[in-house]
Amino acid sequence: MRTLALLMAATRVALSQNPAPCTGPEYHQMDFIIGRWAGVESDIKGNDTTRTVTGSITTEATLNGCALQGRWEYDSKGKTLFHATVISGYDTEKKQWRLAYADDVGNYQIYDGQLSGDSMAFVRARTVDGKPALARVTSFKTANGYRQTIERSMDAGATWTLRAFVDFTRSSP
Repeated sequence: MRTLALLMAATRVALSQNPAPCTGPEYHQMDFIIGRWAGVESDIKGNDTTRTVTGSITTEATLNGCALQGRWEYDSKGKTLFHATVISGYDTEKKQWRLAYADDVGNYQIYDGQLSGDSMAFVRARTVDGKPALARVTSFKTANGYRQTIERSMDAGATWTLRAFVDFTRSSP
């Protein structure tokens, strides 16, 4: 019991001497996605855009502001497509954002992110039809909320093809 008390006292002293973690501006680059959102996804197929998938996302700061956690629910024409959890945060060692995505239909994805101007782009390597590909999800503020674009590159990032985008507007609690 005495050892636990000493450890707690040492922790309090260390915390009082060090600045609070995760308070730098890099930890707030994604604050614009915090909140409750309604999303409408538009798929791009040639020159045709369809708006059939809707979703709700709640994103909040967690772990004393060191990470963001999102809960996603998507449906199409009244049928649930998936529920997902997303956690993202700034990696101080790599000097970049990281994002982990997992859903209830067996998808698990890890992305590396970088701020460019007012946009945050997350990229991951994947395989499409047996060939190496990159997937990029970019989020940026809009007049009514924010937009995510979903793109694919089949040439190591030299060119990108827009696959879909999601427009998010604030929803009521």
